[in-house]
Amino acid sequence: MLNKIIIIILSFVLLVMLAKAFVKMFEWDVEFEKSKKQWVKIIKVKVVKKDIYRKRFGSYSNWLATIQFPDGRTTNVPVVVSPKPKVGQCLPVLSSEVSNGKIVALLDNQEWQFGTEYGTCK
Repeated sequence: MLNKIIIIILSFVLLVMLAKAFVKMFEWDVEFEKSKKQWVKIIKVKVVKKDIYRKRFGSYSNWLATIQFPDGRTTNVPVVVSPKPKVGQCLPVLSSEVSNGKIVALLDNQEWQFGTEYGTCK
């Protein structure tokens, strides 16, 4: 009898934890629906090397650009297209503030075309 009660309590706790995780995922989606498009300045660039079936295909590199918003906050944006980003240039991003106050940004693919030069901050 005691084992059944413990199993029921643990099941309830697990259900509550899953519900909280689902709500956090939903909040993330809603916040990016309210995102804004802007060009922001790159302050640092780091090369990130990825291995793909090392023996067969080798590896490729992409970049992690640290960007700074006009209000002074910074965040990292993965850049997986050419040309290599340079410090001082600008990237088009979609940015949004998440519930804990941090800012999240993604490269804006609608503004970005493969092979184009980096724009100016608007």
